[in-house]
Amino acid sequence: MNRIVRKISNTLGVSGPTRKDSVIEGRSDFLIDPLIFAQKVNIGLGENGGETRGLFCLGPVHRLCSIIEDEEGEITERAYHPLFCEMLKLFDIRSENRFSAVCWREVSRWIKYEETVETESNRWSKPHITLLTLQCLLQLRNSIRSGAELMLDVNVDKFSVLAEKIVENWSKMASLSRAEMKACKDILMAPKYQLVGSKYGCGREGKAK
Repeated sequence: MNRIVRKISNTLGVSGPTRKDSVIEGRSDFLIDPLIFAQKVNIGLGENGGETRGLFCLGPVHRLCSIIEDEEGEITERAYHPLFCEMLKLFDIRSENRFSAVCWREVSRWIKYEETVETESNRWSKPHITLLTLQCLLQLRNSIRSGAELMLDVNVDKFSVLAEKIVENWSKMASLSRAEMKACKDILMAPKYQLVGSKYGCGREGKAK
């Protein structure tokens, strides 16, 4: 699969400079590397230990919540759009599953705040604020500038149809063969496991792993 990823990514930025090699052994393209960055958050109490006016009269936690809620000094209930986002990671499960060689496992989700799966205990972490670094944004901008196609406002009612459109788009960009297109679609259509409680459950098989 890495070979197909490199083939697709090599079509981006043909006229630009050569991309750096991967820092991970066994890989040759840095676009395959995971993006993991640390970000520090410093929260102050203001002058005189929090005796100033406005937001500084609150403690650090309440002050941060007030900024997020866009309210000064008073946190009120607001209506949020019913949007749910999740991040899935591809795992090799040939040794533990006879139905599929690979599967997608939920590793993060965003319901107003971010939650990540703690690998040791298989449970959700405490909700926290998602922060982006400048390096991540610059890498995203460079990828879009180099020719990456964005599929916006795709009108589909099934994920299988969306997977077909994604593979067709990749095929136009990188001239994929039929075998490579089938491999890409099989990967996209692999079973998806969501964390429920402390176990991973898959709707296709109807049981937890």
